[in-house]
Amino acid sequence: MNVSRAAEAGIAEAVAAEKTPLWKLENRATMDAWNDYVDKHGVPLKEHRQF
Repeated sequence: MNVSRAAEAGIAEAVAAEKTPLWKLENRATMDAWNDYVDKHGVPLKEHRQF
């Protein structure tokens, strides 16, 4: 087992786990605005969707 590589992977995982909630907090207003837009106007280009 490569201890250095395992440590790097563990650190990367911990950093990603910490960044995700922070990103969500920082971008909450944008996500809410987009959800409001879709609620009022529907999904853009809906007529072109294949699903």
